[in-house]
Order: sequence, then structure tokens, then C-alpha cells
Amino acid sequence: MIRNTIAIFFLFFLGTLSLTSCGRQEKEKKRDRPRVALNQKKFKTPKPVPHDYVGSEACRECHADIMKEYESHPMSRSMSVTLASEIEDYEKAPEFAAGPNASYAVTRYPKKIEHRETITDSSGQPISEHGETIDFTCGSGERGCSYFVFREGKLFQSPVTWYAKRGKWDLSPGYDPKHHPRFERMASDGCLACHAGRMNPVENERGTFDAKTPFHELSIGCERCHGPAKSHIEFHQSKSTGSGEKDPIVNPVKLAPELRDAVCYQCHLQGENRVARYGRTEYDFRPGMHVSDVWITFLKSGATSEGKADAVSQVEQMQQSECFIQSQGALGCISCHDPHRSPSADQRVDFYRNQCTKCHSQEAGKTECSSPLDERTRKSPTNSCIQCHMPKLNAGDVPHTPQTDHRVQVPGDSFEYRDNSEDGFRIWNDRKVPNHAIERAKTIASAEQAFMMSDIQKADRALEGLRYFHPVAKDDLPLQDALAQL
Repeated sequence: MIRNTIAIFFLFFLGTLSLTSCGRQEKEKKRDRPRVALNQKKFKTPKPVPHDYVGSEACRECHADIMKEYESHPMSRSMSVTLASEIEDYEKAPEFAAGPNASYAVTRYPKKIEHRETITDSSGQPISEHGETIDFTCGSGERGCSYFVFREGKLFQSPVTWYAKRGKWDLSPGYDPKHHPRFERMASDGCLACHAGRMNPVENERGTFDAKTPFHELSIGCERCHGPAKSHIEFHQSKSTGSGEKDPIVNPVKLAPELRDAVCYQCHLQGENRVARYGRTEYDFRPGMHVSDVWITFLKSGATSEGKADAVSQVEQMQQSECFIQSQGALGCISCHDPHRSPSADQRVDFYRNQCTKCHSQEAGKTECSSPLDERTRKSPTNSCIQCHMPKLNAGDVPHTPQTDHRVQVPGDSFEYRDNSEDGFRIWNDRKVPNHAIERAKTIASAEQAFMMSDIQKADRALEGLRYFHPVAKDDLPLQDALAQL
């Protein structure tokens, strides 16, 4: 339905545009179009990815110990039915003001939780009130929790978030006190593909899910990192397991470094923007693929300013670190992080020191630390490596939330940020991607940027690119959405 509506709009739009753009034709002829020779054959529908998911509980029979360990990991609690657990403090200031004319209240009833917004006039008199019953909680509570209301197959974010590190309620990330979407910010496929275990999307409808069962699996589970497990179970149940056939399950440790890390990067490499490739959706990544098999990712700056960095920029920071560069890419996320468990607060210092000394030890032929022990313990009484070399920064795009600096610096040393921007874009490059795929993604990203900035000149340039690609890829839903926005 949405695709048909957009298509009808597009035809109407082109007719209107042709009547109003005569005065600009000469100017448009002089503009450089994307330097690619387009034809229909370049836009081939990619090979379908497997969908043989069985759910994490199917793994418990054989992997009970690992699953028990995994329950300590925040990923195992990434999404939940509201009231399933008590993470927040409902006694501590469940009311707060946001700007001069808006306030919010959180009320916990026996069988539901309600978020309520009150708007007042200049004299403080209420002029509108609106409450919503919360259906789903997003977040493990390590950093905080945001909340969703489920209506007509779509998930809408509440403007209220619980920030665990500060123990307070406040506006959700990205909500401006004066101008924000209130209870109407729709959760995108890109958000839910990472924060939930597995969605049940409606085909050819963006951000729309089965009205009765929007989630196949609420929280991130085994198959996110190991791939759909049906064939793995059948392999071990069959009588031919000794015939030399290979177990089809993916073990990321055994993958090449760039594919191993892609398992983590599917969610932890958000960048400034990322655009799904033609024929792909946000739900198409499978362990063993490159990130660029599914998305063209436009990177944020790895630089920091005034002790701040973006909340999802650790990958870019890590790849700027000397640890990563000197290891020639061997260092990756699971060099330091155990994907099956998260160390408790009293284990944290020793756990990460052990990860560091795997490379920085006398046995490895390197000095454990250049600073004497007494000097180290003056800076960090627990002799914590990460307290000195990976200090906490404020997440500039998520209030009240610190994040670890992944540049792994020597304290006091200057840090030279390496910038490889091209035409204003820094593109994630993990394999050769065809030029037409990159140019298409640039066009869609430029259109979205123009829309967010309300920049008419950017919109005009983006429209030219959209018109260039659309005749070739008429079934391109992301491109049509970008066109509809402009």
C-alpha cells in the first residue's frame, strides 16, 4: 500500500516538476551527474539470505552453560515486555519538566506503566494532556531504558527515558525541549534491527510489523552472531555427522578478521548514516557477510571535542588507535570483549587488565606498562589499564551517558586524527563495492540530509540524483522514500 502511494505521488510529482523547472533547465544541464553508466543490469536483486531461525531457546539443550553465562550480558536484555522487570526507580522523581511549557510524569500501576505529557500556557495553566500505556522497554538498564508504544503495526518511542548512570528520568535522546515529535516518533527498521532480537516485518512496508506478533524474539540472541540455526540442529541430529560434512553454524572466531568484526559492526558501526543497498533490508545481515554486502555506511568523525564523542563511534575510534594499526587489523572487538558474558563490577578491572596483557606483557616481549607500579596506583588505586588509557567520555548525542574512549591513548600524548574524507563523505570500505551502489547511497544520504536540514539547495541537487537513479531502479523503496521526503 505504501509503495503504491509513493509511486502515485512520484508520478504526480514528476508532472508538477516538469511544469515548474523550465527556468532551471540550462542550469541543470551544467551540473555534474554521478559519473557512472547506469543500466538495468547493474541493479540486480541480490541472492536471498537464509531465514531458518529457530530461536535461542532451541540452543539451550546443548549449550546450557553458555546460555546461563549470556544472561549476564546486556545484549540478552536488549528488549522486554514492560513490567517484565524492575530496572527503573519509580519512586525517585518520576516527574520532570522539559522546557518552560512541557512536563512529563511516569506512573506505575499494578498492570501497566503510563507516560503522560502536560503542555501549559504562559501562565502555567494546562492546555493539553496526553498519556500512553507503554508496551515495550528497550535497553538492558546498564545505560538506561527507552520505551515503545505499539499501535497499528508500528512502534512509537516515548519522549521519556530512564538514564541509569545518573538515576534520573529525562527526555529521550534526540528530543529537543521546544520541538520534538512527542509520542509520534516512529521506530525505524534500522533501530529495531539492532535493539531487538528479531522482528516480524510486513513485506514492502518500512517500519511496519505484524499487528499481533511484532517480535519473533524480543532480545538479542544466539542467532544474531552465529546465524540461523535450523541447519545446524539438523546437522547434529542426522546420522551423517561423521561423513566429513561441515557444520553450517558460524563461529565468528574462525572467520577472517574483517568478517569476524562485521558480526559486531552490524550494530556497532552506525556511522553518520547508512543506506541499505539495492534489494537489501535492515534485516538481511548474516554472520559471514561483509557489512558492505548490506549497507553503504557513511562514517562519523572519530575525533572528540571537549571530552565528548558520539555514543556509537567506538568502531571508528578503535580503528584510529595504535593498538589496531600496529596489529594490522588482528585486534578486534572480541579481543577485549567476551560476547557471552559481561564481567561484574568487582571483576571488571582484572578482566580488562588480562585482555590488555595478552599483548602487553613480558611473555609477549613487550613491557606491561611504561609507568612504574607506584605511579600507576597513584592514578588508579586498582591499577586499572582502562582508567588511564580508555577513560570515560560524555556521549554528545545521548545525555547523562558516559562512554569509553576507544582510541587507547597514552595519557598526555597528542592524538592525530586521520581523516580520509572524499567529496564530503567518509565511506566504510571493507571490500570492493561497485561505483553505482556508492553513488546511489550518496544520493539517498544527501536527500535525507537535505530533508533534516530543510536545505533547499541541497534538496535541489539531491532531486537531480534521485531522478537519475529512479528510472533504472523503479522498485527501490529507500530511494522512493527519499524522493517523497523532498
